[in-house]
Amino acid sequence: MKIIVIILAAAMILAGCADQSSSTENKDNGSKADITDDNSSNAQQDVSDPLNSKFYNVSEDIVDKDSKVIATIQRYGAAILTDHGLFYTALPEGVDDSQKLYEYHLFDTESKTDKVLATVENRTYEPGYVRTELGDCVYTLVLCGELLDDEPDKQVLYKFDLVKGTAEAVHSVEGRIMPYTALTSFGDKIVFCDIVMENEIWEYRVMEYDPATGNCTQKIVHTLGSDLHGAAIRQLCSEGDKLYALRLQYDGETVVNMFLDCYDKSYNKLSEKDLTTTVAAAALLEVPQEDVYNETCQPVNRLYVKDGKYVYYENFSITRFLADLETGELIFETNGMFAASNGSGEPFFFWQLGGDGTGETQGLNGIFTLKDGKVEKSLFEADDPKYQIMSASVSRNGSRTIEVTYTSPSDRNDTLPTKMYLFPANT
Repeated sequence: MKIIVIILAAAMILAGCADQSSSTENKDNGSKADITDDNSSNAQQDVSDPLNSKFYNVSEDIVDKDSKVIATIQRYGAAILTDHGLFYTALPEGVDDSQKLYEYHLFDTESKTDKVLATVENRTYEPGYVRTELGDCVYTLVLCGELLDDEPDKQVLYKFDLVKGTAEAVHSVEGRIMPYTALTSFGDKIVFCDIVMENEIWEYRVMEYDPATGNCTQKIVHTLGSDLHGAAIRQLCSEGDKLYALRLQYDGETVVNMFLDCYDKSYNKLSEKDLTTTVAAAALLEVPQEDVYNETCQPVNRLYVKDGKYVYYENFSITRFLADLETGELIFETNGMFAASNGSGEPFFFWQLGGDGTGETQGLNGIFTLKDGKVEKSLFEADDPKYQIMSASVSRNGSRTIEVTYTSPSDRNDTLPTKMYLFPANT
């Protein structure tokens, strides 16, 4: 297998993510995974005790386009750029990740001030890839409990008000919960998934939260039994007055098909597009035919539809694609290091770590945008040519962050400090 697979496997181990193949979907280790954070690559490991490793905050510089330091933050885990600043998590001073105590911060990029919005206790996992900005608030789902025991866990929908500086738990569900979930904005509402097992059947409940009333109601539900017959929601996204749900339709242990379902604001199903051959074509760029089924079943962290004509898909493994929804054809060849920016703005795409383990192929630090079905490329240049893009974010107003890092593939002592570039809108 390519070096890229090794790199991603190491990243998944570091993040504590479990294998979510179809064979484990309905078993205990499909939901009771040893999970800490979806972006723990930004955590520092204390290796003094290799059998009881602990992770702490790392210090990271935020710099402007000229590499001048704007501020330095202490960070652990995911960060997204919002119209009000950088929303990120950190561990309280002196606390390690085993204590499951997390602070949610907002760094105001205008005033250069940082404040703690809330401290969340007993947090086992947060799928940081679902963080969504709506109005002046950021919404995210947090899983609380102990995933390795047989006791019920709790999934909480949090609302962080970036202007008032407050946080509120607006919805929760308890039980045996699938941690890899979905959330998006849809008009002036938040739509997300509660994935809960009831009587050995997984229920994928698509919920709508209305910030104006505080009401939360179930709109769509799919079920998947232990015999692997039924459907699972892998991710949600919206565009204008359309909601899109990525659905896996199972027919036993060997047959699964992928559909992109489209709904109107009343949750009437308008259409479904079969993406089974599309995801297979993308997977075959990286894996042999016998692994395509497993790739199709993977959890999905990014789904994006543009102009109702094009789709971007990114799963937890190594399959990504940009495709034409009308033809189902791939419009750009990707690999497992291709990624989309996070945040609630118009996404852009990039090669993580230069596109492979060395950064010497594919176009180091390539930045890509999708326009009229065509992929346009530019190059990002940091102050040191060794730097490679690790992650990126874009806010609704078009401001961007690009996080860079470097570790030599041949000498682990040859490194550069991770830093985050900040680009205001229209720069």
